[in-house]
Amino acid sequence: MRVDSKTVDDATRQLVVELNADDIKKYITRTERVVNEQTRIDGFRPGKIPQKKLKNHVGQEAILQQALAAAVRGSLDEAVASEQLDVAEVSNLHVRENGPEHLVYEVTMALFPHVTLPDFTTIKVERRKVEVTDAEVEQTLETLRQHRATFLPKESSVALGDRVEVDFAVRNNGGIVTGGESNNHPLIVGGKSFLPGFEDQLIGLRTGEEKDFTLRAPDDYFQKDIAGKELSVHVKINLVQTVQLPALDDAFAQKAGKFADLAQLRSNVHDGIAQEKGHKEQERIRLAILDAVIAHAPIKVPAKMVEEQLEVLLAGFDQQLHERGMELAPYLAHIGKTREQLRDDWRKDAEREAKIRLVIHTVGKQENIAVSDREIEEELAAVVQSLVLRQNLSPEQIDLGRVRQQVRQQALVEKVLDFIEKRCAV
Repeated sequence: MRVDSKTVDDATRQLVVELNADDIKKYITRTERVVNEQTRIDGFRPGKIPQKKLKNHVGQEAILQQALAAAVRGSLDEAVASEQLDVAEVSNLHVRENGPEHLVYEVTMALFPHVTLPDFTTIKVERRKVEVTDAEVEQTLETLRQHRATFLPKESSVALGDRVEVDFAVRNNGGIVTGGESNNHPLIVGGKSFLPGFEDQLIGLRTGEEKDFTLRAPDDYFQKDIAGKELSVHVKINLVQTVQLPALDDAFAQKAGKFADLAQLRSNVHDGIAQEKGHKEQERIRLAILDAVIAHAPIKVPAKMVEEQLEVLLAGFDQQLHERGMELAPYLAHIGKTREQLRDDWRKDAEREAKIRLVIHTVGKQENIAVSDREIEEELAAVVQSLVLRQNLSPEQIDLGRVRQQVRQQALVEKVLDFIEKRCAV
């Protein structure tokens, strides 16, 4: 095997890899052995199928295609090791020549930059005690009751605690705000699920009645384009219902799950809240440690890595908008920004995320943190089962190679985070 390496810039390397007939034969032989083990033909044990019969059954072209893929993967791993490259991403694979005696391909590699980490013993983050109050438990139980409430028609006017369905339109300077229009929108009056003051304006109205009023959005409202603005609101009441909550007793606990009585349900709720708070505290500690590392480590993030992280942030935001029935392009038009301006707004966040990724990678490499094949396969089985059950996918529809790589990366990140938490949390 021959490898020609060309430095494009500090963060990019281009390789041209050339395999001769002996190299290719090695991969063809390996592939035939693997295919033989995986193929089922009546009358033959796996791995013991005659070569001619195997080629007739599977097809010589299919075996050669698999051998090519194996040759590229294997030779690329060898090339990376021989060149001592710390590869972040492989792209632009181009096969120049593909034959049984000569294989030549080129590939572009984005490299992890060198990061000098500070002494971890100097970083300490205090772990906060996780506590669960009785009020938090009771609030969760109340939410469970509300989820199992029954609704009865009501002829009188809207009162606090009623369930209503309303048409509404919220305008700013005459134009409908983003997400500010809906028909037959359900809400519990007093549930504080809308703009502050909105639900108070519904009290006293009857089915079929309409009302116009104004509201001022809070200065810290999550929709920045209307924060602090005076808004015009029109509502129409379509339905008013009385909410009847089930009694909070042993019978309720038994219906809510496999609980013997209310005491057991209350204990389960307490443990669930404690677990959730514990996860949030763990996340806070880990981010605080990583931020401390970043503050003490001169990290130069490759521009391409920042751009990739920006796309990740945008994709996540786009998904959030979809879940709320909105699209990114109309949203940007509404707030008067372009995609590039939004990217500029988020650039610092993207740089921070990229630095965190570099720190995690560097710690894993320096401390020789790895994930075993057994750990990967155990987690992979759980992930595949979840995909089958939750997304109604068949195992054949799942790209196991891609999922396995994701599982490996997530498991490695978790191990690194666990490593730094144990050394820095006090």
